[in-house]
Amino acid sequence: MAHFFADLILSTVAKSRGRDEKKSGHFQWRTALSWTSNYFLMQVFTPILFLYAGAAEAGRMGMTLAIVTTLSGFSIVWLATKRPRLAMHVARRDSPRSIASSFLPRRARYS
Repeated sequence: MAHFFADLILSTVAKSRGRDEKKSGHFQWRTALSWTSNYFLMQVFTPILFLYAGAAEAGRMGMTLAIVTTLSGFSIVWLATKRPRLAMHVARRDSPRSIASSFLPRRARYS
């Protein structure tokens, strides 16, 4: 399994020869590292709590973390679908009003 990921990483790095692709690749690496470390740091609390406070407290903490993780995952789905359009607005240096008008419903837009 480790060879699969190593080959995947090497082929991705080999493909990104251009300057913009290289910048994008660095951004993707930082994002992947951030998400992975966040996942492990959030999940480490349950075993530590099990060690020091017992099974009941660790179970409560684990269930709470599972619920919060699920809710945040659902909220990120909406943002992920809007990210390309937001990046387009930022690249064109659009005003905040035009950005808001393309994302917010009519009744929630600026007056």
